[in-house]
Amino acid sequence: MASDPISPASVLFACRKNAGRSQLSEAIFNSLADPAKAKGVSAGSAPIDKVYDEVPIVLKEVGIVYIERPPQMLTMELTKAATLFITMGCGESCPYVPGLEKEDW
Repeated sequence: MASDPISPASVLFACRKNAGRSQLSEAIFNSLADPAKAKGVSAGSAPIDKVYDEVPIVLKEVGIVYIERPPQMLTMELTKAATLFITMGCGESCPYVPGLEKEDW
């Protein structure tokens, strides 16, 4: 059987610290999406050292196992690899990428 040449869509969730909102969004999205069709990634314009303690607690409450991943810097490479760019309050510190669909939550 030949493999599908189409890559899954990549949804990039971005906020300032990549320690709360974007981490939650990535985890929830990935728990609901078919990984063959789409994947979520998160990053921050000014990431801090660790994810907020509440993130794994909240995810557990809704039945999602949190896979620990430290906050990461929002880079142009991440935005260029994305199909959809969802920003969450990072304002002017989130890059503009021509041709990339962007939504602000």
